[in-house]
Amino acid sequence: MKMRIDNTNSKDGFTLIEVVVAILVLAMCIGGLCQLFVNVHQLSEMSRSHYIAINIAKNRIERAKTLEYSDLALVTENDGIVNVSGAPDENGFFKVSTELVAAGTNLMEMIVTVGIKNRIHLDFRGEEEQARTYIADINMGGN
Repeated sequence: MKMRIDNTNSKDGFTLIEVVVAILVLAMCIGGLCQLFVNVHQLSEMSRSHYIAINIAKNRIERAKTLEYSDLALVTENDGIVNVSGAPDENGFFKVSTELVAAGTNLMEMIVTVGIKNRIHLDFRGEEEQARTYIADINMGGN
């Protein structure tokens, strides 16, 4: 005579609690990855904004170098709002200020400050880039 063993107490699958815990762990991992992607995107955008800002400042300096020394006052500006290409735009994300400071006889220091608009609050809250250079009058006041 053969005896048959009934295996009704064995575990053949997952319980509901195990499935819920596994789903919660998976959801937390996916949530963490999503937050990581959002943070990387924000850092990338901020880095791009700083890159554009420094290029706007450098372009302002290069434009000033093409002018006669006596015309340098034409490049000064105070909080002009510009777009990514440096053109005036009231909806732009950059604020440009250009200052000229006498640094000696026939020598000017040019300071270009470009503020970066905060993309969340849509205002200028301290993020900025600055470029400086010296421009000399090589004619020494003569023609």
